[in-house]
Amino acid sequence: MGISRVFAKNVGDKIGNKLFAAFVLIVVLTILPVAHHVLDSVNTFGNYSTRINKEQIRKQAISYLTRLCDEQGARHEEYFAKFSAVVHLLATQASDVYQDLSAYAAMTGEPIPLHFQQENRMYITGPGEPVVSLYWGASSMAADILIETAALRHLDSGLMEAEKVLPEALATHVLTTSGIGKYYTKNSQARRAVRQLPVATEFDQRNGAPLTVFTESEEGQKGVRWTKIYQDDVVDGLVVTASGPIVDGTGRLRGVVGIDIPLSTLVDTILDAGGLEQQGDGRVLLSFLLGSSGEIIAFPIEFLSLFGLPSLPEQMEHPRDMLDYNLDQSTNPQVQKMVARILAKESGVETVLLGEENHLVASQTLSVHGWKLVMVAREADLVSSAEKTRHALDEMIVSLKTRFVFYSLCITLIILCLSYLAVRNFVAPLQKLALLAERVGEGDLSQKSDLERGDELGALATAMNTMIDGLVSAETMKKQYFHRLEDGIKTRTAQLQRNNQKLSAMMRDVHVESEKNRKLSNALRERERQLIATMEASLAGLCIVQGNRFKYVNAAIVKMFGYSKIELINRMGPIDLIAPEYKVEVMERMSLQEERLYRRTDQPHHVKCLRKNGEVFDVEVDGSYIPWKGVPASVGTMIDISDHVQVQEKIRVKEKSLQGLLQEKDLLLREVYHRTKNNMLVIISMLALQMEEIEDQAAKKIFEEMEHRIRAMALVHENLYQSENLVEINLGEYLAKLARTQVEHMTFSNQIEVRADYCQVTVPFDKAVPVGLVVSELITNSVKHAFPSGKKGIIRIQLAVKKGVYYLVVEDNGTGLPTEIDVENATSFGLQITSSMVVKQLGGTLAIDRSRGTAFHITFKDRT
Repeated sequence: MGISRVFAKNVGDKIGNKLFAAFVLIVVLTILPVAHHVLDSVNTFGNYSTRINKEQIRKQAISYLTRLCDEQGARHEEYFAKFSAVVHLLATQASDVYQDLSAYAAMTGEPIPLHFQQENRMYITGPGEPVVSLYWGASSMAADILIETAALRHLDSGLMEAEKVLPEALATHVLTTSGIGKYYTKNSQARRAVRQLPVATEFDQRNGAPLTVFTESEEGQKGVRWTKIYQDDVVDGLVVTASGPIVDGTGRLRGVVGIDIPLSTLVDTILDAGGLEQQGDGRVLLSFLLGSSGEIIAFPIEFLSLFGLPSLPEQMEHPRDMLDYNLDQSTNPQVQKMVARILAKESGVETVLLGEENHLVASQTLSVHGWKLVMVAREADLVSSAEKTRHALDEMIVSLKTRFVFYSLCITLIILCLSYLAVRNFVAPLQKLALLAERVGEGDLSQKSDLERGDELGALATAMNTMIDGLVSAETMKKQYFHRLEDGIKTRTAQLQRNNQKLSAMMRDVHVESEKNRKLSNALRERERQLIATMEASLAGLCIVQGNRFKYVNAAIVKMFGYSKIELINRMGPIDLIAPEYKVEVMERMSLQEERLYRRTDQPHHVKCLRKNGEVFDVEVDGSYIPWKGVPASVGTMIDISDHVQVQEKIRVKEKSLQGLLQEKDLLLREVYHRTKNNMLVIISMLALQMEEIEDQAAKKIFEEMEHRIRAMALVHENLYQSENLVEINLGEYLAKLARTQVEHMTFSNQIEVRADYCQVTVPFDKAVPVGLVVSELITNSVKHAFPSGKKGIIRIQLAVKKGVYYLVVEDNGTGLPTEIDVENATSFGLQITSSMVVKQLGGTLAIDRSRGTAFHITFKDRT
């Protein structure tokens, strides 16, 4: 028996060794090709991942650039549309002015004077005007030019308001075909430069880009147009102008309204709003704007050479010298092809070689003018992350290879050891258990282990059988739970969907009905408020009668009859107010009216009524049927015509004769005043011409004072023929206007401010003339002596009337009148006139206050 055991053991050892040696050989032969295949797969995966990652990043970059271009295109469409809308509104306002220049010129009052500027032979407004007005169309300003200049003052507020709405704009301006220009800007340099424009013979502003986009175009004179880039006359730098046509009633082009945008502002706007900042790993290099034919609208100057375009000219003197750049003029053939593709489609992305690098070029068509917004980025900047990913993958692959070799060797040794033990002790049972586990893992729970041993393998087999039973029970419970859960979810989902549909329908119905009720309620309340307010404000008596009783009366009826509303409403009726002889007729008409059988006539009925105090008076009554709270009623009107009846006949007789006499008188007086005023202005002009030939300053001074006196008398006649009352004038308004006019003629800036405080009082012509001459002399004295060397100050005029006495004060805050000057014994002709006028013609007194500047206090009585 011992020999047989040894033999069996040796045989088992040999089989185990053979099995182990064979298993080792199989493991080695298996691991080597697997290791080679794994390492090769890792390399292939790394290269594939790098290529896919680079393509994906490039696609993302193109998508990002396209999206950014679309967003910027929408933003700039709003930007250009805002400028076009403002220009269109200004052009429409200017065209309205040209529909009737004379009417608009008359509404402006006194025109702003334009002074001749010798250095550039132009007429121009003073430096104090916010809107600079110029005229260079001829050597003198004809009457029609003066009318056109006065009418165009209505555009000043619009030009100033446009720059508030568009703070990016450099200036707003108007250019007319007759040679009139208006210019508004807050830029101090531009305001100075516009007053120093070149002589028209060197360059006429009408030949500039803002106007020639219409005069040299064959596309008509409608719509807002954008000029090309040009050098502005006013400030250094390139500008683009949004220009709108001004047409008169005949459709003839009379000028343009323009808004200037500096090219730097336009380019900054194109490059702004997030277009150039870092976005992830990519960056936009530049963006620019092309016209519908490829011409450049806005382009960063520093990138001209990158696109094969020549540099800017060193000097551009006038707006006529427009930049005529077109991107298809590039020396780079790829840029020329790119431009053709961009212009041929609405949007897209191109790859172009610029310099030595590939660039991605995205374009988007703007609906305004068909312009193209183009954004450019270096392809290398956008896909730089792919190169970083490739380096990271190479390092990871090397690390994976190293760890794979190390772990493979370790696992191989472990496997060999375990295999050796398994072959000797557990190969057969484990194979059975492994097969059983594999089937269970595949979902076959019908198999069980039949291994019956008392060692750990037997316990493992028993545990596996128990686990299989547990898995069977768990699988059954899981299927039952999933079925219940699925049925519950379907039922709940269907119920929620039905409830949601019902709730949505109810909410829509409630919203619609609520909106209808709200609008109807608001309309009814507004209609009721308007109706009641209208009836209460009516001068005619209005009432609503139902059942021969007043249901409503307005304030006019209360005033007319002397009863209160409480006494009338629901207590009295129209019959109670009618005279006895008219009651039967009125009752019959009211009955027919409530039955809707009464035919209303165009003429109201004349009846007599009784006031509360018993007075009988004439009334015109009329009425019509209305439903009042579902019951027929009448709405009536009552007008007190008692006074009218009494005076109507007298007025009719006298009206015709008086009307003719008054018209004849008004015409004659207005003609006399007008001719007198014109003759005085002729005298002023002759004095001005004579002064130009006089070199003696003392004589010139006398002529100037004489001109001011005549102008004061001319202003009286002007106010008379312009006023409705041809006999008297408003003294306060006349003195204020006289003072401001005289200060404007004697000063050249806002050196002296005139302040007037006066009451509304009219005086006859013969009193206004001496008062005006006195004020004129005092204003002349203040301007000449109170504010020497251009000193600024204030001249104040105060006029008051108390109990028939006029109190007139003319004062200034200047250096003051010397104490040694006595007005009554003055040697100055002006002061002599002042004293004589006050004492002899006005019968008044003259006093001087030297405490603060000089104040002349004049009092005189009303002798009328």
